[in-house]
Amino acid sequence: MANLSKVVALVLEIQGQRVMAHPVPPEKLVELKQQNKSLAERLDECTCGEEYCLNGYIYVCAEGPNGRCQLFGTDWQCNDGS
Repeated sequence: MANLSKVVALVLEIQGQRVMAHPVPPEKLVELKQQNKSLAERLDECTCGEEYCLNGYIYVCAEGPNGRCQLFGTDWQCNDGS
């Protein structure tokens, strides 16, 4: 039987649509911080409820399975300039 305790996803509502969000792996977080240097510190702190448009997609800080805020990514597109 599969161990589902490590499978984590959130269902968010964005503009009235249900969107799945998955934890950002550590290597992807490093990449995002390098590509978005002005937000690197905020991404490290990851305050629950904050939402970012990074590289054309919405990312959200939300409570993870460890009880701490962590960054979750979606496949919902956004405009980096807005």
